[in-house]
Amino acid sequence: MSEKMTEKLQSRIEDLEADLAESEKQVTELLAKNKIIENENRIYETKAASLKLAFRKLEYNFDKLEKELRE
Repeated sequence: MSEKMTEKLQSRIEDLEADLAESEKQVTELLAKNKIIENENRIYETKAASLKLAFRKLEYNFDKLEKELRE
């Protein structure tokens, strides 16, 4: 193989290695962002469950009050 061809291949390998390093960095950043989003989702799911429970309690108390008023 000629020296020029070897230099081209080496240059291409270096370019690919740089692309790989950049891709790995992007994947790491996306995984971190995904983890943040998953944590935020858990917080919202917990808040939603809490609100749902509070709403059920209000419905129960309303039904109880309504029943008392009818008596």
